[in-house]
Amino acid sequence: MMKEECIESQAETEEHNAKAQSNLRSLLTSYSYRTPTLATPPSLPRRSPRNLSNDSPLKPSTFYVKAETESFTLPLTPTSNVKTRVGRTGSSLLPKKRKRESEEDDCLPLPLSPPDRAQTSSLSGKAMKKQKRGYAPPETYAHLKGLPDHLAYELDIIFCGINPGYKSAESGAHYAHPANHFWRCLHQGGFTPTRLPPLDGYLLPETYNVGLTNIVERPSAEAGELSRAEIEASVQALMDKLTQYRPRVVCFVGKLIWDAVVRVLNKQVADKPPPVPKKGEGAKALGPFVYDRLQPYKLVHTTGLVNETLFFVVPSTSGRVVSHQLADKVMLFSKLKSIVEEVKTNTYDTSGFLTVNVSSPGSQQVATLLGMT
Repeated sequence: MMKEECIESQAETEEHNAKAQSNLRSLLTSYSYRTPTLATPPSLPRRSPRNLSNDSPLKPSTFYVKAETESFTLPLTPTSNVKTRVGRTGSSLLPKKRKRESEEDDCLPLPLSPPDRAQTSSLSGKAMKKQKRGYAPPETYAHLKGLPDHLAYELDIIFCGINPGYKSAESGAHYAHPANHFWRCLHQGGFTPTRLPPLDGYLLPETYNVGLTNIVERPSAEAGELSRAEIEASVQALMDKLTQYRPRVVCFVGKLIWDAVVRVLNKQVADKPPPVPKKGEGAKALGPFVYDRLQPYKLVHTTGLVNETLFFVVPSTSGRVVSHQLADKVMLFSKLKSIVEEVKTNTYDTSGFLTVNVSSPGSQQVATLLGMT
């Protein structure tokens, strides 16, 4: 009897302990959190008209979430109320992308989109591009000296630059910058049998019947540092120099020089000059500038063996000029050489050219003293 009571009491104790453990487990589970997972929806009864009745209407199916502890089930919580971040296992559970991420993530660098990257590269390209210099007064380069002319009377050709560059003024030689194409063009164009160094420019008049001068005497780093009025004011002095030395052809090394010269020449021609197109219509009216021929002007001389000086234009030989490459410039120098030979043999027709009247009493006196009349 005692044994049965003891066994019965022990069973009650175990049952009590089991219930206590179960209650404790349930209590602990209520304080813990498990990520809800989708449970398999309950199987639906076969949808048959025989199973439908007024007392038992077909209810819509619902989803349930089973806790990982498998101790109880909860109805599916809407994703809009979920505060925690859901993983990438299901795209339907991901929260919608924020429209204004920059407001929350402004402390983090965001990657550039393709348009922004292209805009950034273009801006950096503009920043890297060298800016053009503006006008520089003479005192800016007062420490540099000008270059002497290499001239003689009645040369076959005189090359006229715009003004001495910085490197040329430092070295005392015309077209001395290593990137300048002048001396290569002079040789490959047929004016010199070899390529002369810039410091040997003084040999050109006596040895090759070629001269060098500039329209503006003062040096500068770039031609853009000269004003338009300054260049035009130097045209008369150049015309006096050409009247004095009477070359057969003068070649302007750079269209910028010729533009200034022709504006002044149109005021001095004996015949009626061609009409000047209105602003903005020059390119349409006159078309592209033609380099490979003499310009329709002539400076007539009344004394000496050379009766007239003609004008030719080539692009600037500076390495910064990208519109014409070295081969293009050499071709124009070669064309110039052939024209000079025609002028020397009086086979080039200049009857339709406009005559420029420039009187220079000083040059007449010098020519008389030197026996050039």
